Amino acid sequence: MASEPGGHSNYSRTAPMPSLAAIALNIHKITSMRFIIISILFLTYPLYNFGQNHWAYVSLDSGKNKKLGILSETGKLIVPMKYDFIGSGTGFYFVKQKQMWGCYNKIGENIIPLEYEDIGFQISNNLVRVKKNGKWGFVDLQNNIKIQFQFDFLCNFDDGKAYAKKDGKKYYINTQGGIITETNKDENFCSEDGRPVADINNQFNDSILIIERKEKYGVVESKTNKVIIPFKYDEIGLYYNNIILVRSKDKWGAYTDSGRLISEPKYSYLEIFWAD
Repeated sequence: MASEPGGHSNYSRTAPMPSLAAIALNIHKITSMRFIIISILFLTYPLYNFGQNHWAYVSLDSGKNKKLGILSETGKLIVPMKYDFIGSGTGFYFVKQKQMWGCYNKIGENIIPLEYEDIGFQISNNLVRVKKNGKWGFVDLQNNIKIQFQFDFLCNFDDGKAYAKKDGKKYYINTQGGIITETNKDENFCSEDGRPVADINNQFNDSILIIERKEKYGVVESKTNKVIIPFKYDEIGLYYNNIILVRSKDKWGAYTDSGRLISEPKYSYLEIFWAD
């Protein structure tokens, strides 16, 4: 019989007892509701768990002239290893090759081709700040020109306006390129081009330990003795953003801290995994 908090019965001594059919119907409703709730939690858990995009710079070469790409935490190479430099910002990757710039999105689509002399490392209002023939303008995420290349200096939009210089004059412009107001401010650096210094803390602690066996290294969960990373690597690297780097000979790979293999060691250059 169902009870209220404190153990008191929902039914008085004079109230009629519910039929077996009614009880069965209530049980079915409760069970169905639990199934719905569990299903919702199950379906939304991956969205919550993988809400952040984890990625790393990789290369098959470790030299000064290495060609860089982007490896996702799924093990997929989402930006090919052919670029001289890659910058990142808000889920986009800004690539440079032979002094020209372009852009990939986080699923690996080359949305902006390599045709610009410079590019802003942040995107606002779905507009990309790019430079062509010595002048700055904006294109959208399909590389359509939205604000013509006419400015000598240009920053991203903030609260619907962007700082711009043209022919010695200084303005704030709107998202159509029209002048909102002139200004006396003389800017030579856009705040969005500054990159905060990351505080990189190695996540290894007493609960997850690096263990050596027969001159090979692995990772073990201390409370359960569960082997997270097998004892076959020459080095266990940095543990950051829940991803652990591993080295075999001169090649690097990675695991998640749950033991899922991201990539066997095959990269000569593999940075820590960042999150955005």
